[in-house]
Amino acid sequence: MQETKGVSIYFNDGTKLVIEYPKQAANDYDMLTKLNEMLESKHFLVESNGAMLFIPVDNIKYLQVYPAPEKMPAHTIIGASIIDM
Repeated sequence: MQETKGVSIYFNDGTKLVIEYPKQAANDYDMLTKLNEMLESKHFLVESNGAMLFIPVDNIKYLQVYPAPEKMPAHTIIGASIIDM
């Protein structure tokens, strides 16, 4: 069975887009590399239902990726609880 991942994209205008996808990276190193490439890019790219979405990073307020990866970048706060948004 294929592992399903997801990302909720919260936009500056208050809208939200939820995307589910199969596991992308073969290992933790590949996942961190893809994450760093995405963060350095001007667009968040998603292929869905035969179409390519180009989402400008400037329009994104924040991302919620789930489940959280087992290997995190060194500067990540681990075990946090969100109290109020």
